[in-house]
Amino acid sequence: MQRLAGVRRAAAAWACVPAMLLGLSGCNKDSDSQAPAAEPPANAAPTGAAGAAKAAPTPAPANPHAGAVAHGQGQAAAPPSTAPKRADGKTVLGGLAVAVPEGWTQEPVRSRMRKAQWKIDGEAGPAELVVYHFGQAGAGSVEKNLERWYGQFQQADGSPTKDAAEVTEKSVDGMRVTRVEVGGRYVAAVRPGANERHDIPEARMLAAIIDAADGSYYFKMVGPDSTVKSATAGFDSMLDSLSKNES
Repeated sequence: MQRLAGVRRAAAAWACVPAMLLGLSGCNKDSDSQAPAAEPPANAAPTGAAGAAKAAPTPAPANPHAGAVAHGQGQAAAPPSTAPKRADGKTVLGGLAVAVPEGWTQEPVRSRMRKAQWKIDGEAGPAELVVYHFGQAGAGSVEKNLERWYGQFQQADGSPTKDAAEVTEKSVDGMRVTRVEVGGRYVAAVRPGANERHDIPEARMLAAIIDAADGSYYFKMVGPDSTVKSATAGFDSMLDSLSKNES
């Protein structure tokens, strides 16, 4: 019975991984926010009294972006890699291809759930754009993800961040693209499940959810307000360039 309970707890924890990697402070238990459970690592420690003596600390999952932050290793860890380019110059992100603005620096990713990431320089400091993909099941509905992202910001007057957000929808190459922009004090957890939080008084987020054939893709840029604002035209051109990668 103890072994069965341990397995169930582990499965529940893994179901939260996609949401945590998007920079969430917790795991929503609503049915439409659950993502597929990842396979446990090959070196998972055995359960029971005998296994307790052999158990080793498990590294934290890949750290959510929020400016220039370090990447954890964790169960989703993979050798550092960068997204490849097609002959037409577009960067390949699994089932998508996208044109990346000049001057944005692609950085290696170390998580299989991150398709790519870029550093965007600015006078107030760099912003970071990360593209996540969790397969067909995704990380919950569009509405749930928007609510979670709103929860990472606070407004100076105490008003709901949702009221300050700008949300638009459009279709690009037959795919629904939901874009959100919001500013405020950025207070997302430094690491999934951690009590320590970021505290960036004047921050801004540009994000988009793309409904692709192989599952939703989550584009999320966070950084100093002025840096993100200066990157708005590039971000929007990136979304307009989206196309299905069928090669």
